[in-house]
Amino acid sequence: MNAFTDNFTKMTNFDADALAPVRQVASVAINGFEKLARANYAFAGDVIEFAVAQAKLPLNVSDPKELMERQVETGKAFAGMVSQRMNDYVALGKDLQESMASVVDTEVVEPVQEATTKKTRARKAA
Repeated sequence: MNAFTDNFTKMTNFDADALAPVRQVASVAINGFEKLARANYAFAGDVIEFAVAQAKLPLNVSDPKELMERQVETGKAFAGMVSQRMNDYVALGKDLQESMASVVDTEVVEPVQEATTKKTRARKAA
């Protein structure tokens, strides 16, 4: 190969190597976004189901006492579901935090520390 082609190949490889940490961080962020969006979508579906069920209760139950009991029953069930969804959100947040911290440590912090150490050794040797 000629010098121009060699230099172009080196430059392309350098760009790919330099962007690798960014791709890793982006991958974690995109996966986290997808999980959060799907959790929000599922929660929205739960809210719709609850609202429709509550709205239909007066159509299916004519006795006021029974209506009140069924409303309380479905409300408690919804509250339990919301509590579980919130626990899922907390777990999702912890998972995303751990994944991002791991990627940042391995792809950003450690290489910077390694480069700094090499630079310090080179200065001391000079």
